[in-house]
Amino acid sequence: MKRNYSQAYKNAFGQELVHITIKAREPLPITETGFKSIFLPMDHIIDCGSLVQMIQDELDQASQSQEWKAYQTEKRQLTLF
Repeated sequence: MKRNYSQAYKNAFGQELVHITIKAREPLPITETGFKSIFLPMDHIIDCGSLVQMIQDELDQASQSQEWKAYQTEKRQLTLF
């Protein structure tokens, strides 16, 4: 997490703009590639309780999507081709 990513944002809106990078070796419910770059106001993280909680909430919500459930089913199914 990089805090105060943009001083201009802080000057304009009165709060820090945070840049978060998520990297994984395989797809996640929030990213098909395992990489995600997120920009958001620091207040959003504070409202969630912590950065870890915010990301966990995002993962939990996205894991309920039909697309993610289909991906998980397909991943478990062995194929010959």
